[in-house]
Amino acid sequence: MTSGDVTDEADDAAEERDFFISYTKADQGWAEWIAWVLEETGYRVLLQAWDFVPGSNWIVGMQNGVRRAARTLAVLSDSYARSVHGTAEWQAAWKADPTGVRRRLLVARVADCDRPSLLDHVVSFDLFGISQHQARNDLLQAAKLAVSGGRAKPTSAPSFPSDSSGAPATPPFPAGSAAPDLGGVAPALSRGKPGGGETGNVLPSGGPAVGVNYRAALARRFTGPFQSLRQAVIPLDPLPGDLRLADPADLDNPVSRFRGRTELIGRIDAFLNRCVQQRRGGYLLVEAEAGMGKSALATYLAYTRVWPAHFTRLAEGRSPQIARRNLGAQLIARWQLEDAAPDGVLPERAESTAWLSGRLSEAAARRDRETPGVPVVLLIDGLDEAPLPPTGELSFGLPPSLPPGTVIIATTRPKMVAVPAEARVVERIDVESAANHRDLLNYLTAITASDPELSEALRISGPSVDRFCRMLLDRSGGVWIYALTVLDQIRDHARDPADVARLPSGLASYYADTVARWRAELGVNRWRNHGLPVLATLAAIPAAAPSAAALCRPKLAEDPTQRKNQKLLMTISVRIVGPCLSIRARRQTHIEHPSIVAALDDPAQPVGRGCKQPPLYRAGVFFPQN
Repeated sequence: MTSGDVTDEADDAAEERDFFISYTKADQGWAEWIAWVLEETGYRVLLQAWDFVPGSNWIVGMQNGVRRAARTLAVLSDSYARSVHGTAEWQAAWKADPTGVRRRLLVARVADCDRPSLLDHVVSFDLFGISQHQARNDLLQAAKLAVSGGRAKPTSAPSFPSDSSGAPATPPFPAGSAAPDLGGVAPALSRGKPGGGETGNVLPSGGPAVGVNYRAALARRFTGPFQSLRQAVIPLDPLPGDLRLADPADLDNPVSRFRGRTELIGRIDAFLNRCVQQRRGGYLLVEAEAGMGKSALATYLAYTRVWPAHFTRLAEGRSPQIARRNLGAQLIARWQLEDAAPDGVLPERAESTAWLSGRLSEAAARRDRETPGVPVVLLIDGLDEAPLPPTGELSFGLPPSLPPGTVIIATTRPKMVAVPAEARVVERIDVESAANHRDLLNYLTAITASDPELSEALRISGPSVDRFCRMLLDRSGGVWIYALTVLDQIRDHARDPADVARLPSGLASYYADTVARWRAELGVNRWRNHGLPVLATLAAIPAAAPSAAALCRPKLAEDPTQRKNQKLLMTISVRIVGPCLSIRARRQTHIEHPSIVAALDDPAQPVGRGCKQPPLYRAGVFFPQN
């Protein structure tokens, strides 16, 4: 092979890259971290430390990187500003696009330094003096705008400047200060290590998440020998729509409507950091009552971190065997464990607990060899909804102990799953906490401003956005599913926004009020003979089942009059809890959201605020037997 052949190959390789990282040896840690974040998000990067292997000509590689890669990202510090080679690289990129119209040169400052000569005219962004979470967000936002050529316009309308009565804003992070202390623990992974904490990417302005590269990242993983593994993976595509995270006006970002949980995400990052730095594995349980947005948080993390993930709410998601196959296939593709699935086919033993545990160990070993700063993570939503495991085992047959730097993050209702105490950390979402109320209010403010249906309904009805959002927050008591249900009713023209002040207080009281109206509509006899059995049956079945009314009264459909009653019952039953209850294909009925089941399961628990009697008892759902 001639030297010309080598040059052509390097030339072609550089042309395939989105970014060429220009840096000096003193900043190699920063350069590797930047390259890892960009590649993990789906961009193609040329980096000397990774791509200029022994035997290659690094001068030729540098020339081709500047000349043929789509963009050069300069890692600016005092060392870089004094570097002869660094100066040559950024000047070549500047010369190729002196006006910046093609955004060929990006400048990321990693230290408080001056911008030399022409670099002073290039808009830069800083990665130092802030938390890793914020640094990653800023990096990905800069990359996205450079590639798309777009603007940094927010997706929701900004507040009117003179409006001091709006939602309480989160205090701005002080520029140039040290990273904040996240709950008394270390603030995310060391910047000097590639991979960071694989943290999510919220816009620096606090806007919606950027999940636009999720599918690209999956496509890169499930290629070549891993392509067939996609057949064992449960797709996450239904989640953004079901959980109201998708914005029809922003199809590229499936989770653009996610808001809040910034403090909780920071604590998750800190736990990952500790597990990697201290060389230990562990479970992190995110506990919250039903209706608090656990699945929305898990979906956001799955789309922005691209961790191997399993959701019990999806098809066949409650099967332990399928859950282990799903997680195992994603784990193999994520960490490129070629020997674990010959020809891209999982072995029969892939459904066993021991097999999944072995793959976690292999992933941790590869991580230690190639990217020691990155945690091995599995994400499970709804661990409490898994079948009851045999005595002495964990839900889904998960391994009781994990390799160093390996973490399983799981959402669950409080105290519903057993995990060894010495290997777990519990993060709780408290419905009455100021952080939860702030997150929900910010979400309501943003969604009512950006959703045309809600904006129009508020315009016609009359209440101001601020008054409506604050009243809905008060009525819901901080329970997200309550507020989201009311918003859906307004979209469907089933509720006037002006009526929000008359809503009952608390989720259980909301359900009680709805059931009480249903009971009054049916009358005493039809309620006792038909309505109550339907509701009780719906509360008892965990998954879709044939018509609940038919289950309660199998012979109802034989008589025309009774068939009419059955149809009425099924129609009314759908109106019990709005989106929390639905009829599926072939007249299958089930409760969509476990919050109504929880309310029916525990009638002795006074969930509603100021209730002297349990709300569902007052609604007449529970009464002495005749």
